Amino acid sequence: PSCGEIPYENRMALLDEINLGPQAQVVPRQQCSGIQHLRSTLQAIIDRGGEGIILRKSRSRYLSGRTDSMLKVKVCISCLTA
Repeated sequence: PSCGEIPYENRMALLDEINLGPQAQVVPRQQCSGIQHLRSTLQAIIDRGGEGIILRKSRSRYLSGRTDSMLKVKVCISCLTA
């Protein structure tokens, strides 16, 4: 089957089993338990110099391009200073 037929969690489990070598690594992931969890995790990422978080729907299939199964969450600095 193509990757598009395999749910997200299963694709990530397969990646965890592959030795990608020193040039690549699978980014740690966790299930969001609510808005406070999202806010605290986002703040921790920003504190380490990151830009934001990609949220994915559970059991989502792989689709190329823009899709409603993913959402990028980041802080708008100009929104905070306005």
